Amino acid sequence: MKQITSTLVAVALVLGSMPLAGAVDCQSLIEQINAQRNFLLRKEMVEEAAKQCPDNPVLIFKYAFSLERFNKPEEALKYYQKAAALDPGMAQAYFGQGDIYNHLQRYEEAIAAYNKGLEIDPTNVRAIKCRIKAEEQLKTDK
Repeated sequence: MKQITSTLVAVALVLGSMPLAGAVDCQSLIEQINAQRNFLLRKEMVEEAAKQCPDNPVLIFKYAFSLERFNKPEEALKYYQKAAALDPGMAQAYFGQGDIYNHLQRYEEAIAAYNKGLEIDPTNVRAIKCRIKAEEQLKTDK
């Protein structure tokens, strides 16, 4: 209980130091989030930052990634899609979609998402391996 209380106090302090919606410096929020090493604090920070900067593809991607890590794949997918719509050149947003589609066993969509990301970043080894696994799984399931 003491650990939870101290974590909540820390979250409140961090969030209290974040700018209000009218004066948001999204880049500063990204830097604060990147510097945060506490997993739970980082989750709270990125969620709040995504609300404050709803059109910032980096923050939206970070929020999607956080949702994925906290096992909320359907919600994460929406935010990966939003990040890709905000920045069509963000390969990682497509790879995130591919990962979620794989998790949901929607292999054709996973392959399409990986292919879209690989058009942008053709040397991403992890994405290539994940696409191959999705292709193999698709063949197995048919």
